[in-house]
This record gives sequence, structure tokens and C-alpha cells, in this order.
Amino acid sequence: MSMPDGGLYRPWKDGAAKVPGFLDDYAFLTNALIDLYESGFDRRYLEHAQRLCDLILDKFWDDGFYFTPKEGERLVHRPRSPHDPAWPSGTSASVFARLHELTGRDSYHDRAEQVFQMYGAAASPGGVDFAQRPVSIVLAGGRDDTAPLVEAVHRTYRPALVLAFAEDVPIGQGRHPVGSQLAAYLCRSRSCDAPVTSAKALLEYCTA
Repeated sequence: MSMPDGGLYRPWKDGAAKVPGFLDDYAFLTNALIDLYESGFDRRYLEHAQRLCDLILDKFWDDGFYFTPKEGERLVHRPRSPHDPAWPSGTSASVFARLHELTGRDSYHDRAEQVFQMYGAAASPGGVDFAQRPVSIVLAGGRDDTAPLVEAVHRTYRPALVLAFAEDVPIGQGRHPVGSQLAAYLCRSRSCDAPVTSAKALLEYCTA
């Protein structure tokens, strides 16, 4: 259930939604929308993810991320939630790092870096690559031809990998198919390698 400003409610019962959503609700749904975009390249999911991400910054950021929204119930202590319990914490910077790769917006990058600096040292002793930066794979060519390359990417476990269609993202400008073949560009820090056109070559790229 959505609020008039596009924000989220947490519970829904008997036809009514009352309690404003927490940070985790926004972060999980935003990451899910990015996953949906990467699966079929429907830009509506990416645009919705951006709107939710902007609401996260507006409602939950104040020298760090808080678990409850600014307009929520006034508490004696407004909690943060930096650690993972049985599920990942909504404080994770991954959603901002992923959206920065997809949109190029500096505000997302700045918030991700602040979270890395605040909690990176605490995460490192546990062996978690908390500060892993995203790598982008940008596809250029016909949207109907993406299935083999997308399947190759999804065979790997690269949580920091971002998948996008060239026409949808700033980093895709100037990326073109190779002849009549769909091309995949591996990009780091806004710089891209030479394209590959086969699922096998892309899989080798992703696992290198």
C-alpha cells in the first residue's frame, strides 16, 4: 500500500493501512525493483526504484540512516539498524551504489560512501566485503535478443553486479551493438572495456 507521496505503509489489515513503512521496507522493495529492471529492462521499474530511493533519503537520512521515518511515531530513542539480524539491514548501501551506477546521480554515490565510511570498519572483521563497488554490464542492441546474455550473468553470484540496457542509462551513451549482434560492455568507474557478443565470453568476464 502506498501513501499519497508514494511512500510505503508497513501492515495492511481489514482494508486499512496505518503504520508508515520502516527503512527495511523501502530498501528491500527498491532492490527488488532494480532486480526486476535487470531481468526484463522495463524502465518503469527503474524509475519507481529511483522514486523510492529519493524517499529513503527524505524520510530516513539525518547524519545516517534511521529505522523509522521522520513523520513516524515520536520515540524517546529513534533507532538505527546498521547490523544484519535474520535478514539484511536496510542500512545497506547497496541500493544507493547500484542506482548510482544506473543513473549517475552523485547524491546516491555520496550517501553510499558515507555509509561505507560509517560501518565499513565494523563489517571488515567479519569477512564481509561490505565496501564492494558495483561493476556494470551494459547491453547494446535489440531488446528482444538479451535472453542468452542475461542468463549468462545470472549464472554467477556477483552481488555488486549491475545490469542495464544502453538506452536506459547515462553510461550507455555511445555503446553500440557489434554489427548485427547484441554487445555487452563491462564497465568500472564509468569506463568500459571492449564489448563481447557471446554468452560464453560474458560468463568468463563475470567470473574473472
